[in-house]
Amino acid sequence: GRFGRTEISDIEGYVELPDGKVLSGAEWGNLLLWDGGLIKVEITCKGKKPCHQGPIMQILLDEGELMTVGVDGYIKVWDLETIDTADAIDDSGIFEIDAMNELHVGSDVQLYSIVKSVDAENEPTIWYAQDANGGIWRLDLSFSHTSEVPEKLFTFHAGSITGCAASPLTHLAVSSGLDKTVRVYDYIQ
Repeated sequence: GRFGRTEISDIEGYVELPDGKVLSGAEWGNLLLWDGGLIKVEITCKGKKPCHQGPIMQILLDEGELMTVGVDGYIKVWDLETIDTADAIDDSGIFEIDAMNELHVGSDVQLYSIVKSVDAENEPTIWYAQDANGGIWRLDLSFSHTSEVPEKLFTFHAGSITGCAASPLTHLAVSSGLDKTVRVYDYIQ
């Protein structure tokens, strides 16, 4: 089916813009700008390339910047004002724009969400990301020449935990998951 000119899509990530419009992701990787309950325009990268290679899981506003998080392992920063005022240039209903900045966390990373934190030196450019493959990442989204590379802090099960048992003799616990991994934890350390 279609919604006007646009295919029906599951929506994972969305954000309400300051003027009341809504920006959502589409499962094929583009952005949809909604106004008054209708899709005003579909946003792609220049050359009608998708904004992300796959679903956009999170869209957020941070200090006037618009950020998208995709299962393709990319975090992209877009010009909020340009997207908020986007209008199709023809009957296709498509508006083309490239991201201002982007960070590729990794090729085997499927990002689901990010959250901003403040590190020990009160630098507000540190973010933490959840990876559907079981990783928790530390990210520097300052996009400067001295930006740190993404650092994987922890690895957990990717998906549901199917079993868990504690040792009666030591401070160890073991878990198994749908991701076909078995993990052993020393819960005292």
